[in-house]
Amino acid sequence: MKKMELQIQELLSYSVVFPDRNDNIENLLISIPSNSAIEFISHKLAQKTYQFIGEHDFHIWSPWVLKCRSDVKNPIGHYAQQYNLSGYALIDNYSLLLLTSKLLTCYNGKSNELSTDDYSNLLLAYMICCDERLQHNKPLRYNTMTADAFTESFMPIVLKSDDVEVPRDYRLLLIKCYMLLIEFPKRNVLFENYLDEFCVGKGLISAKCYLGELFLTFLNLSYPDITTCVMEVEKKCVSTCSYFDNISIDPSKYTHDDDFLKLRENPVLKTGPQRYNFMSKKYFLDKAYTGLLFDIKNTLVNRGILDANNGYVKLKSLLGEEFSEKLLFYTLMQRCFGQRYINYSGDELKRQLGEGMPDFYMRRGNRLFIFECKDSQIASTKKLSGNYEIIKQAIFDKYVVNAKGQPKGVRQLVQVIKDKLSVIIQNIDNSIPNGIKYVFPIIIYFDNCLDIEGPNYLLNKEFRKQLENIEIESNFIIKDLVMINLEQIMRLEDFFSSDKLKLASLINSYIDYKSQAELNQVFPFNKYLFQQAQKKGYSMKKTKWFDEIYKQLVAMDKIV
Repeated sequence: MKKMELQIQELLSYSVVFPDRNDNIENLLISIPSNSAIEFISHKLAQKTYQFIGEHDFHIWSPWVLKCRSDVKNPIGHYAQQYNLSGYALIDNYSLLLLTSKLLTCYNGKSNELSTDDYSNLLLAYMICCDERLQHNKPLRYNTMTADAFTESFMPIVLKSDDVEVPRDYRLLLIKCYMLLIEFPKRNVLFENYLDEFCVGKGLISAKCYLGELFLTFLNLSYPDITTCVMEVEKKCVSTCSYFDNISIDPSKYTHDDDFLKLRENPVLKTGPQRYNFMSKKYFLDKAYTGLLFDIKNTLVNRGILDANNGYVKLKSLLGEEFSEKLLFYTLMQRCFGQRYINYSGDELKRQLGEGMPDFYMRRGNRLFIFECKDSQIASTKKLSGNYEIIKQAIFDKYVVNAKGQPKGVRQLVQVIKDKLSVIIQNIDNSIPNGIKYVFPIIIYFDNCLDIEGPNYLLNKEFRKQLENIEIESNFIIKDLVMINLEQIMRLEDFFSSDKLKLASLINSYIDYKSQAELNQVFPFNKYLFQQAQKKGYSMKKTKWFDEIYKQLVAMDKIV
């Protein structure tokens, strides 16, 4: 594998193509039918978001250009003749979202068919947004940087970029929601009661109805074309309309912000009685799970079950350990590794040996894996702050030690290695033929913002620092700390369960890769894992778990 490289494309913008024009973006947008324009831009955004890796933007961009007037189309054509556009980014996610935001600020509620003038003015406005995007981006001379300097410079920028660019996998979201609404109530009486009250408040027969109406409606929208953004909901689906009404934006109250916080909160635009436009499918999927939790919380507050001030905190606290770790994480680990590894859940270890155990213990031969699972999210205000120190501190608060001094992630793994491994081996896993030779510490996280370059590097550095301050009785070799997104393991379930991917080999080759170049150190294991899976033949296909759940939903007769 080659050393880490960043793929940088130049963005085609207004000032480059139209140096002699001086259009005002508000004047360009004021007369364009807002609903129609936002639907058009939403579709372009979805096309860009879900395009194949390495695919050029030309097929998204050129049909738009061809719809424009000559005074817009011809200068673009002349520029294209002079320069090779293969090196340019023609469609940019951030700029499209920025244009959507600008359209909302001058919203007129019209849904007329877009004219040639409308397409032209819309393209000019988009390219002005590209110029604005470029003003926010500072070029990095990353090739000459140390790993620390790169992380400090790169991480604040890419957190904002990835937050816009990287798509969400709706199939994984469906699995999570199914496990929450269907399986978790079977195991937790309190949440079962919560869900019963929620259904009464929503006028639903069961949570199955909610799951069917909400997520299968979205699945049907996305099949066969994932780039479809407009959804018509049947009048009879009252709860579905109610849900989408609650997350629909109110243009009359909209004000622009550079981080699109209001679009994240309300990623849907209602353009008719039962017609909804997903302005950003990514933001919708980001919100779908948390939005569901807020919907449950709000209903329970209205019914007097939860307090308005701390209701969400109480609900999230219940779900954090009991659902995310003990159901979702445990189930996934058994599906991926249960047949080929000796394994014990944190619950099993705790019952036999007391507190301080890892969240999951797994062994294959003389290779031992210890896991900490963290369902915690870094606040948007911090991760999008653009301030490295704020971001780093937020990561350490969640994954090293919190403000109350409670150990998290890294510190917990260090304590397990120091105090608990020998206890587990002596009392439970005591049939190891040749003893433990290697220990692989792993953090499983839920927050997608940690997929980027930087967090794994910083936390492994801290892990190594803390290891230096403890004495370890055994003589096993402790490997570098790696971090894996729970969704990545879900995505690769079939490859782990079939042993096409072997965890120890992957981590060892990753450690070797990091040693080959300075900047390779900041490349996250989560990305490395995905690249290795692709070499083994992985493509973005459904997993066995998704297929099982989908079949069960079909059996519920909720697909229309």
